[in-house]
Amino acid sequence: GLKSKAGAAIITRKKYSALMDPSTIQKIFKMDDHIGCAIAGLHADSRILVDYARVQCQVHRLTYDEPVRVATITRRLADIKQAYTQHGGVRPFGSSLLIVGVDPDGVPRVMTTSPSGTFWAWEGTTMGQNSDEARDKLAKELKQEMSLDEIVKLGIKILKDTSDEPFEDENIQVSLIDSKERVFK
Repeated sequence: GLKSKAGAAIITRKKYSALMDPSTIQKIFKMDDHIGCAIAGLHADSRILVDYARVQCQVHRLTYDEPVRVATITRRLADIKQAYTQHGGVRPFGSSLLIVGVDPDGVPRVMTTSPSGTFWAWEGTTMGQNSDEARDKLAKELKQEMSLDEIVKLGIKILKDTSDEPFEDENIQVSLIDSKERVFK
């Protein structure tokens, strides 16, 4: 996930075995018109969290008559994850979420949540395999003046450069949100 003044983007790679149907693998989800996320970890846990976030986005919109801020929904997700780390009879959620969106004031956001319930805001970050190496490359090359096309190209380049095995372009999923339009695509 990375952002510039122009907007924010998520670039993911679908990994699957030869016998799997790739159309059943989804790593990017829309939470609200202006917010989306990528998942890492247990997909079933992530789907539950995304459904919870969707409801919370709508509750906020109905209560306050405005779209929820990215940090607000991220914090609510982190609070639920943290609560599941301290109660008997339940297990923690085994997933991390990378959340991107544009706040009502037009500012793009990139945030992450961990299974423990911590959350962070980023200019750009990575999750999953080889994330430290990818984050180092991202820190050197990401500029706030980049266009959406440029940040998408940078994200794909870093994903390919830090991958352990070769993969086809059709395995890459890209979602983005423009600062002006504020619509997650």
